[in-house]
Amino acid sequence: MHDEFTQKTPVSRLIVLIVSVVVLITLGIYVGFDLGQKDAATESANTATSEISTTTQATETASPATTQDETADWKTYTNDNYNYSVKYPPAISYKDIPSGVEGDSILDFYMNKDFTYRINAVKNNTGYSTLKDFIKSSSAGLSVDDRNVFTEISINGEPAYKYINHLTDATSKKIGATVLLVKSDFYYQIETGSQYSPEFTKDAESEFDQFVSTFRFTK
Repeated sequence: MHDEFTQKTPVSRLIVLIVSVVVLITLGIYVGFDLGQKDAATESANTATSEISTTTQATETASPATTQDETADWKTYTNDNYNYSVKYPPAISYKDIPSGVEGDSILDFYMNKDFTYRINAVKNNTGYSTLKDFIKSSSAGLSVDDRNVFTEISINGEPAYKYINHLTDATSKKIGATVLLVKSDFYYQIETGSQYSPEFTKDAESEFDQFVSTFRFTK
């Protein structure tokens, strides 16, 4: 019995060795696979973070620039008697024009060789309580066509109306524009053009609108 056990012992040891090697190889393969999975997940996460960062940078780069104020270097005229201010280009001149009517004010700005911008502050003696009624009345000095075509606008939070002036002859040529506002006991008219003016083009209207956009009440 002792001899038989002695002969089988080397064989048993060999089996144990083989099993141990197989286990070690299997364990190595499992550990290597697990590490590979973790590396792949880490690389994927880093790639996603990089893409998000790139997208964020691209979005920030594509953001529109702040709109430049084209009137930033304009001068400011302030009328303390009639409580308003307006901006105008440095090269432009202005002068007060006697209105001949007590309580009224006329101010002319010589914006270019074709169009003069005028601001009238007119005492409200019309009997009309709303600006809309005033525009529709003959007191506003508008032609029938002009009275029927006007646009409600807002100038720095103040309600206003704008209409385009036309010749009353067959040509119906556009010759200017007028904006009206009301504050306290006064109507304010900001206007440009006359029957002697050239055609009131889109460019001329844009320049007028820019001037009007700077008008503000100071009280």
